[in-house]
Amino acid sequence: MVTELTMLLGLTTLMPYLAHILPAWDDSPLGARLLPIFFAPLVAVFSDRPKVSMALAFIAPWANHLLLGMPSLSVATILTFELFLFTVILQLMLAYFKKASWMGPAAYFMVKPFSALLLWILPLVPASPLTFVVDSISTAWPGILLLGLIGYICNLYSNSR
Repeated sequence: MVTELTMLLGLTTLMPYLAHILPAWDDSPLGARLLPIFFAPLVAVFSDRPKVSMALAFIAPWANHLLLGMPSLSVATILTFELFLFTVILQLMLAYFKKASWMGPAAYFMVKPFSALLLWILPLVPASPLTFVVDSISTAWPGILLLGLIGYICNLYSNSR
């Protein structure tokens, strides 16, 4: 477990770092568009490593904040909550369905109402909870597609073994 956690934590730190140094095509941060911090937890869940995925959910936002200065404290808090729920929802889906590429995007969408509830209880950002959720989903459509692609690749790999 330690080896997988170390490898995937490195990936979860490297991918957002690359997203932050690459130029964005508009004023939104590339990390908010591509959702790189969700990649490794998705791979961990699809690789039947739920404990690793949970550890990544709690460690990755804070490791990125400490090492890269991004995300901000408030966004790191929201991301920790979202990543935790993302992994829980994925694990519940896998208990009832065969692995499918749609699970990553579906879990991302299913997390957002809970984010709105968190922001209603704890106003961590200046925007209203509904505005924050709608803006984050509309900004993240390339990342949502990437989550589907990663799920598809994970399925190809697991089916070939």
